[in-house]
Amino acid sequence: MLDDMVLPNIYTFKTMVNEYCKLGNLVEAKIYVTKIVQAGISPDMFTYTSLILGHCRNKDVDGAYSVFKLMPSEGCRRSEVSYTNLIHGFCEAGRIDEAMKLFSHMGDDNCSPTVRTYTVLICALCGLGRKWDALKLLGEMRGVN
Repeated sequence: MLDDMVLPNIYTFKTMVNEYCKLGNLVEAKIYVTKIVQAGISPDMFTYTSLILGHCRNKDVDGAYSVFKLMPSEGCRRSEVSYTNLIHGFCEAGRIDEAMKLFSHMGDDNCSPTVRTYTVLICALCGLGRKWDALKLLGEMRGVN
Protein backbone atom coordinates (compact mmCIF):
# COMPACT_ATOMS: atom_id res chain seq x y z
CA MET A 1 0.00 0.00 0.00
CA LEU A 2 2.74 2.45 0.93
CA ASP A 3 4.76 1.28 -2.08
CA ASP A 4 1.88 2.46 -4.28
CA MET A 5 2.03 5.91 -2.62
CA VAL A 6 -1.39 5.35 -1.02
CA LEU A 7 -1.43 6.57 2.55
CA PRO A 8 -3.53 4.78 5.16
CA ASN A 9 -6.37 6.76 6.73
CA ILE A 10 -8.68 6.33 9.71
CA TYR A 11 -10.79 3.78 7.83
CA THR A 12 -7.69 1.74 7.07
CA PHE A 13 -6.71 1.74 10.74
CA LYS A 14 -10.22 0.84 11.92
CA THR A 15 -10.35 -1.99 9.40
CA MET A 16 -7.01 -3.29 10.68
CA VAL A 17 -8.28 -3.16 14.27
CA ASN A 18 -11.41 -5.06 13.28
CA GLU A 19 -9.60 -7.74 11.30
CA TYR A 20 -6.97 -8.34 13.98
CA CYS A 21 -9.75 -8.57 16.59
CA LYS A 22 -11.61 -11.12 14.46
CA LEU A 23 -8.42 -13.18 14.58
CA GLY A 24 -8.16 -12.67 18.34
CA ASN A 25 -4.88 -10.78 17.92
CA LEU A 26 -5.39 -7.95 20.39
CA VAL A 27 -1.70 -7.02 20.49
CA GLU A 28 -1.72 -6.01 16.84
CA ALA A 29 -5.19 -4.49 17.10
CA LYS A 30 -4.08 -2.23 19.94
CA ILE A 31 -1.14 -1.02 17.84
CA TYR A 32 -3.66 0.32 15.34
CA VAL A 33 -5.81 1.81 18.10
CA THR A 34 -2.68 3.67 19.20
CA LYS A 35 -2.23 4.92 15.63
CA ILE A 36 -5.82 6.17 15.64
CA VAL A 37 -5.22 8.07 18.88
CA GLN A 38 -1.87 9.42 17.60
CA ALA A 39 -3.72 10.77 14.58
CA GLY A 40 -5.76 12.87 17.01
CA ILE A 41 -8.93 10.85 16.54
CA SER A 42 -10.90 9.18 19.30
CA PRO A 43 -11.76 5.52 18.84
CA ASP A 44 -15.41 5.16 17.83
CA MET A 45 -18.19 2.63 18.35
CA PHE A 46 -16.83 0.47 15.52
CA THR A 47 -13.36 0.37 17.11
CA TYR A 48 -14.61 -0.39 20.63
CA THR A 49 -17.01 -3.05 19.35
CA SER A 50 -14.10 -4.67 17.51
CA LEU A 51 -12.08 -4.70 20.74
CA ILE A 52 -14.99 -6.34 22.58
CA LEU A 53 -15.01 -9.03 19.91
CA GLY A 54 -11.25 -9.50 20.17
CA HIS A 55 -11.37 -9.96 23.92
CA CYS A 56 -14.22 -12.45 23.59
CA ARG A 57 -12.31 -14.40 20.93
CA ASN A 58 -9.46 -14.66 23.44
CA LYS A 59 -11.86 -15.97 26.10
CA ASP A 60 -11.33 -12.72 28.05
CA VAL A 61 -14.93 -11.73 28.65
CA ASP A 62 -13.94 -9.61 31.65
CA GLY A 63 -11.63 -7.59 29.39
CA ALA A 64 -14.46 -7.28 26.89
CA TYR A 65 -16.77 -6.07 29.63
CA SER A 66 -14.19 -3.48 30.70
CA VAL A 67 -14.11 -2.10 27.14
CA PHE A 68 -17.91 -2.13 27.06
CA LYS A 69 -18.13 -0.18 30.34
CA LEU A 70 -15.54 2.33 29.10
CA MET A 71 -17.48 3.30 25.98
CA PRO A 72 -19.90 5.90 27.48
CA SER A 73 -17.17 7.67 29.44
CA GLU A 74 -15.25 8.02 26.16
CA GLY A 75 -18.28 9.60 24.50
CA CYS A 76 -19.00 6.49 22.49
CA ARG A 77 -22.48 5.08 22.01
CA ARG A 78 -23.00 1.34 22.46
CA SER A 79 -24.74 -0.48 19.65
CA GLU A 80 -26.74 -3.66 19.23
CA VAL A 81 -23.55 -5.26 17.92
CA SER A 82 -21.57 -4.16 21.00
CA TYR A 83 -24.20 -5.78 23.21
CA THR A 84 -24.53 -8.92 21.13
CA ASN A 85 -20.76 -9.49 20.97
CA LEU A 86 -20.50 -9.24 24.75
CA ILE A 87 -23.63 -11.33 25.34
CA HIS A 88 -22.13 -14.00 23.09
CA GLY A 89 -18.87 -13.82 25.03
CA PHE A 90 -20.71 -14.30 28.34
CA CYS A 91 -22.62 -17.25 26.88
CA GLU A 92 -19.43 -18.86 25.55
CA ALA A 93 -17.92 -18.49 29.03
CA GLY A 94 -20.93 -20.22 30.57
CA ARG A 95 -22.04 -17.00 32.24
CA ILE A 96 -25.60 -17.02 30.95
CA ASP A 97 -27.07 -15.12 33.89
CA GLU A 98 -24.71 -12.21 33.21
CA ALA A 99 -25.64 -12.42 29.54
CA MET A 100 -29.33 -12.26 30.42
CA LYS A 101 -28.76 -9.30 32.74
CA LEU A 102 -26.89 -7.45 29.98
CA PHE A 103 -29.69 -8.34 27.55
CA SER A 104 -32.24 -6.80 29.92
CA HIS A 105 -30.27 -3.53 29.95
CA MET A 106 -30.06 -3.03 26.18
CA GLY A 107 -32.90 -0.51 26.30
CA ASP A 108 -30.83 1.66 28.65
CA ASP A 109 -28.71 2.54 25.61
CA ASN A 110 -31.69 2.72 23.24
CA CYS A 111 -30.65 -0.60 21.73
CA SER A 112 -33.04 -3.34 20.70
CA PRO A 113 -32.11 -7.01 20.53
CA THR A 114 -31.55 -8.34 17.03
CA VAL A 115 -32.36 -11.79 15.72
CA ARG A 116 -28.70 -12.64 16.36
CA THR A 117 -28.96 -11.46 19.98
CA TYR A 118 -31.95 -13.70 20.57
CA THR A 119 -30.36 -16.61 18.74
CA VAL A 120 -27.20 -16.45 20.85
CA LEU A 121 -29.20 -16.48 24.06
CA ILE A 122 -31.69 -19.14 22.96
CA CYS A 123 -28.87 -21.47 21.88
CA ALA A 124 -27.01 -20.92 25.17
CA LEU A 125 -30.13 -21.55 27.23
CA CYS A 126 -30.92 -24.74 25.31
CA GLY A 127 -27.32 -25.90 25.71
CA LEU A 128 -27.72 -25.55 29.48
CA GLY A 129 -31.02 -27.45 29.47
CA ARG A 130 -33.02 -24.31 30.22
CA LYS A 131 -35.53 -25.00 27.48
CA TRP A 132 -38.46 -23.20 29.18
CA ASP A 133 -36.37 -20.04 29.46
CA ALA A 134 -35.43 -20.44 25.80
CA LEU A 135 -39.08 -20.85 24.81
CA LYS A 136 -40.02 -17.76 26.83
CA LEU A 137 -37.32 -15.78 25.02
CA LEU A 138 -38.50 -17.14 21.67
CA GLY A 139 -42.01 -16.00 22.51
CA GLU A 140 -40.69 -12.54 23.40
CA MET A 141 -38.81 -12.44 20.13
CA ARG A 142 -41.94 -13.31 18.20
CA GLY A 143 -44.00 -10.79 20.16
CA VAL A 144 -45.98 -13.46 22.00
CA ASN A 145 -46.48 -12.91 25.73
